[in-house]
Amino acid sequence: MAIRSSWCAIVVLSVLPNLAVEGPTTRQWFVTSFVPGCEQFVPRVRSEYTAAGRPTPRDASAPVDVYLRGHEPVRPYQVVGKLELLARSRNTSLENLVDHARRTARGMGGDALLETWPRDAASLEPPRGERGRLYLTASVIRWE
Repeated sequence: MAIRSSWCAIVVLSVLPNLAVEGPTTRQWFVTSFVPGCEQFVPRVRSEYTAAGRPTPRDASAPVDVYLRGHEPVRPYQVVGKLELLARSRNTSLENLVDHARRTARGMGGDALLETWPRDAASLEPPRGERGRLYLTASVIRWE
């Protein structure tokens, strides 16, 4: 039922700009709307295990904490692997890139992302992409 409601809402919002709505007077009022586009390009993800053995993947709804570069967790942990993500479009937001990193970390059996560092792909040595595309690196960790 929720999927059907979502589709109906999308159709209605897409059609509204093309409809003229009669107001209480004889003038016509045009209804405008803004429907943000979905991300079309999935980022390129490279993952590598650095620990001996491979932990079992975690459930898709399991939480994955994110620690930005320079912030350390208080709990003891073990580094499981490393991630590199490159946005394939300038429209990819940092939030979307972090979501993809979390999904990959779950698949690697990770509990958190450590040293998460977003940068512009063109500012790296050597450059990893054109200016405006995000590049994110992180370590995948498990709590001990």
